[in-house]
Amino acid sequence: MTDEERQRQMDFTINALAQLSARFDQSDLERRADAVRLARVEDALTTLTALAVRYDERFDTQEARISTVEEAVVRLEQLTRKQNGNAQA
Repeated sequence: MTDEERQRQMDFTINALAQLSARFDQSDLERRADAVRLARVEDALTTLTALAVRYDERFDTQEARISTVEEAVVRLEQLTRKQNGNAQA
């Protein structure tokens, strides 16, 4: 093997290693970006879960208030009928 052939072989090897290294660097950057995106998705899911729990609690409270108001309306209607019945008698 001549010096020129040896030099071409070394240049080829160095070039191939540089390309491989660049691919690994890019792959590492992509993995890091994926990890950041995944963390954001996890944060969003945690927030959505917390909001859903708060919504359910508020809905239950509102539902209880509506039931109380409905019961009060029914009771007032009963009292009004009773008073109107006594007034007519």
